[in-house]
Amino acid sequence: MLADVEPPDMSPKPPPADKDVKSSWQAVKILVGEREHRLYPLNAESIDYIESDGNYVTIWSGRSSYISRDSIKRLAAELSDFGFLRIERSLLVNIGAVSFVEAAGRGAYKFTLSSGNCLHSGSSYRNSILAVLPMRRLSNRPTAG
Repeated sequence: MLADVEPPDMSPKPPPADKDVKSSWQAVKILVGEREHRLYPLNAESIDYIESDGNYVTIWSGRSSYISRDSIKRLAAELSDFGFLRIERSLLVNIGAVSFVEAAGRGAYKFTLSSGNCLHSGSSYRNSILAVLPMRRLSNRPTAG
């Protein structure tokens, strides 16, 4: 007498996910910029800042610039978890690229980047800047040295 045996499951199964590979890909954010009719994948960590330019944005990485058809508003939401902060209506800065910040008067700040570029914030972005960078009020006392 033959026993009732179910046939083996022959449906294709996805390969086991390697958690290390998957998590490392999730930790990297890639934007695509264009320059001279070529597309460049740009790791968000390597981007210094992004500025709006009409219906496009200009992505700055060091002294190189790339264009992308995107908006500052959308990128601000998408990149906030990757250290980007909107400091002006048309500017997003990568906090990791900032060397130092100086008060620029009336709630505005001057961000000096490691690339040497200087960006100025608008006073209307003061509260969002202070929420990310809890800076104490800069004193007018001369520094020792």
